[in-house]
Amino acid sequence: MNTEYSTNEYNAYQKLEIDINATTEDIFYFFGTTEGSKKWFPELTFEDEPRPEKLFFEKGDGTHDHLYILDYAEPRRLMFTWDPGDVSLEVHDIDEDNVRVTFEERMPLAFKGIVKDFTGWYFQIENLKHIAETGELKEMDEEAFQTLEKKVREKLGR
Repeated sequence: MNTEYSTNEYNAYQKLEIDINATTEDIFYFFGTTEGSKKWFPELTFEDEPRPEKLFFEKGDGTHDHLYILDYAEPRRLMFTWDPGDVSLEVHDIDEDNVRVTFEERMPLAFKGIVKDFTGWYFQIENLKHIAETGELKEMDEEAFQTLEKKVREKLGR
């Protein structure tokens, strides 16, 4: 996976690119529909399908956050609010059986959980590839998470 991290006066940015052996429609199913997102990222649920305006993020304690969809261009792009920032996922065709997914995230520097959040999304994007290619969720490796978290912290200078 290609990664880029940067900051400016107000925000931190993460850009991830990953090639996946799947079609555009297969990938958009996982991040652009409730049925698909429940398989890939079970905490995310769409509201108002087929033209959603909100997502819900289940926190695991019986509460949820409202996330507002900023751009929904089926089957290519989804952008939504995420905590105080925003994220986008976009699918680009490589050939008829392979795509490149570009994930971009912006978080205000005042947000205390930037490093953990960026690290979590890295693993979610890896998991998108894994589920698209194998049909199964990948188990979270806590040691790998902590190792990457340290690298992200260093790259962001935090």
